[in-house]
Amino acid sequence: MTGADVIGRRIFNDDDQRWFAALSGDWNPMHMDAIAARRTQAGAQAIHGVHGVLWALETLSAIQPLGGFNSLTVKFERFIGLNSPVQLRLVASTATSLRMELAVDGSVATIILLKKAPVSQYVLLDVDNTQIVESGDIAVREHSLEQLIGLSGSIVEAAGPDAYEAAYPHLSGNIGAVAVGGLATLSRLVGQVSPGLHSIFQQLTISFKDIGAQTPQAGVRFKNTTVDERFRLVSCTVDSSAIAGMVKSSCRHPPTVQPSLNAVAALVRPDEFTGAVALIIGGSRGLGELTAKIVAAGGGKVILTYAVGKTDAERVQSELVPAGASCDVLHYDVRGDVDAQLGALTLVPTHVYYFATPKIFRTGSAIHSVDAHAEFFNYYVNSFYNICDHFNKVKSPLSVFYPSSVAVAERPAGMTDYAMAKVAGEILAQDIDSGMPAVRTFIRRLPRLDTDQTASLVTVQTEAAIDVLLPMIREFHHAEVKHG
Repeated sequence: MTGADVIGRRIFNDDDQRWFAALSGDWNPMHMDAIAARRTQAGAQAIHGVHGVLWALETLSAIQPLGGFNSLTVKFERFIGLNSPVQLRLVASTATSLRMELAVDGSVATIILLKKAPVSQYVLLDVDNTQIVESGDIAVREHSLEQLIGLSGSIVEAAGPDAYEAAYPHLSGNIGAVAVGGLATLSRLVGQVSPGLHSIFQQLTISFKDIGAQTPQAGVRFKNTTVDERFRLVSCTVDSSAIAGMVKSSCRHPPTVQPSLNAVAALVRPDEFTGAVALIIGGSRGLGELTAKIVAAGGGKVILTYAVGKTDAERVQSELVPAGASCDVLHYDVRGDVDAQLGALTLVPTHVYYFATPKIFRTGSAIHSVDAHAEFFNYYVNSFYNICDHFNKVKSPLSVFYPSSVAVAERPAGMTDYAMAKVAGEILAQDIDSGMPAVRTFIRRLPRLDTDQTASLVTVQTEAAIDVLLPMIREFHHAEVKHG
């Protein structure tokens, strides 16, 4: 056949995540913890890639037998977010090969290739079992690149053959329940062990062994054969009684850590921002967190807002308050009712920093996405206006910092919708400055700075955030205030 037929549709939810985590033994926070996941390249909880693959193979197996298909190659092109509608497409099928794709919003997220081929012989050398992972072990290992070099060991499946057969009956009938368990265990290998905590599954190439030779609960052995330090890529040979092959994954950089209050205080005069009350929208991490530390170090009072990151916001507060700073924490979602939420303020802000943002870097090949544009526009235009309008109504003089981006002028690939929304926000901020008597706006285009949002596997040149922000904050706070 040629052309693409949709043979399955699914939305993976939180219950599905917990179910597969228990079945596979992969409890990596990128899949299981909404707060931790937003500080990864995924930007939000992503489904286990192998979960999607096993669902696809089970769906296919229910339609046609997989007799003779003994070679599987999977490429994980993009993250699949929790609660995202997923299509399973059968793209091509011949007597000796078959290609499927998992797609989200029209973009291919996972490529699955099945072939009839001679079983490859993968030899594991010097497997010294430095990492032995038992069935009930849910610890997530955190390794540096150096620690991953030559790492080897064995991993016992998190469940037994009966559980895998019950979960994927049609697939088990084709390749064996032990092989299904082996595939599930590869998710555990990458997400829990190697690379572990800071991992992204990139690719697998596996041969299935004869069902008659498969031994239950024998485990999967592994050995890292190469570690590419430049691209942070880890290649790993795997072998069990049911599968043998290669796994490729990436070792992400850990989440970005902003400078400590003590480090910031060394650069700021203790009275620079005395008298200022700074409301920092999106102050639980990243540029908002750093801004809070700068203002607090200079003697200003700080109000941090968070939408979902309460723990992060309280972490910042716990660093500032013991040092003598004034720091309140307020839940605020820019998509909600402004008046109702800001009515909880006990201090009247003199300055507002608007760092609210959705995930910036999106997957997908389309130049323009209606959904992405709408989300960016809501954050950078509508919600920004709502805050300014709220404070203009109370007629209290206020200065508002609107952080735009050099992407407006440089127009990097894949950021069209983001840049358009930021341009619209700039225009709005200019007109607010001239049209709202109590509100002064301060617009600056920020370069790419070192935050969770800009983290990548390959080192990308970024400027130190404090070197860029500190001069802007000084200029912002010392500019003339409106008296509307």
